[in-house]
Amino acid sequence: MARARREFAHVSGFDARTLDIELAPSTQGIGVGSYDLVVANNVIHATADIRQSILHCMDMLAPHGRLILVEGTLDSPWLDITFGLTDGWWRFDDDLARVQSPLISAGAWRTLFAELRLRADILELPGDGSGILSRQVVCIVERLPSTPQPASRALLAGGARAVARAEAAAQPAETRSTPLHPLLRSAWAQAFALPEVNDDADFFELGGDSLTAVQIGSVLKRELGADLDLFSMLLDHPTLGAFASALQLLLVQEAQVRPPADLDVIAES
Repeated sequence: MARARREFAHVSGFDARTLDIELAPSTQGIGVGSYDLVVANNVIHATADIRQSILHCMDMLAPHGRLILVEGTLDSPWLDITFGLTDGWWRFDDDLARVQSPLISAGAWRTLFAELRLRADILELPGDGSGILSRQVVCIVERLPSTPQPASRALLAGGARAVARAEAAAQPAETRSTPLHPLLRSAWAQAFALPEVNDDADFFELGGDSLTAVQIGSVLKRELGADLDLFSMLLDHPTLGAFASALQLLLVQEAQVRPPADLDVIAES
């Protein structure tokens, strides 16, 4: 780390520090949606929960940003001899059938990304395990934006959140509240362990990350039958009020739920 700081000290904006990918990046001084590219080279397997680690990687990406992940897929005795005495090699504690090795197959990676509703291009490198790149997978995962937002799609998360707040504030008060608000207030309060949450509450300022979005999403799926990539939506609509309005409009547009008779759908202006 010190050598990297010395060698690249002349590069504007360069920073070198340790990141624990098992913890939320936002708790380590790295903002949500701060990067266009995240590279993880043979490191994610050495974490207790691969799903959580992948979601933490995605937390750092701006819309259309990409995660490049390289991982071995073949267990072999020389790997056990080389890495078997390190903590990370036996750290796994998830349900991915990792018993004698932390590595998983290319098929398991495909299934994992599908479960997380992430679009991934996966290249399998053949071989017998003797070469440096033999029996590896290279996965390129894109952070997709949610609904089209011409004014904010080209911005990073911080800019998008500022635009979303301004758009929400410019709306008439009667259009800011929807029948989804009570459900979302309850879901957010439960996810953040707060007694109550108001419409101005900002998901990221409360400490939210992709795992929190999954928790809120499970409530919406149970109550509304909606299965959405909420975290991407929250990048564009971080406050509860703006998120509720955008979610209601999206649900109606995609016909994922049929609004009750007393549900006043907010039409696009």
